[in-house]
Amino acid sequence: MPAPSKRRLIARVVVVLDEDRATGRLHVDIPAEDLAFAVVRLTETFVHTPAITGDPPAPDRVRSILHALLDR
Repeated sequence: MPAPSKRRLIARVVVVLDEDRATGRLHVDIPAEDLAFAVVRLTETFVHTPAITGDPPAPDRVRSILHALLDR
């Protein structure tokens, strides 16, 4: 079970994904909760890159990856 702060972040991402689905901007057929969890984990990976690989954080890389995966 994710920590409370991570649960809140995942819940916020669920809201954004649901809004995007409702407006026709998101066409991925995965439950919002699962997709939100994956988005948060992927984002964390690129934010915490310094601790993982020693490279600088890469927010632009994660943004382009999420756009490609989410078909936005």
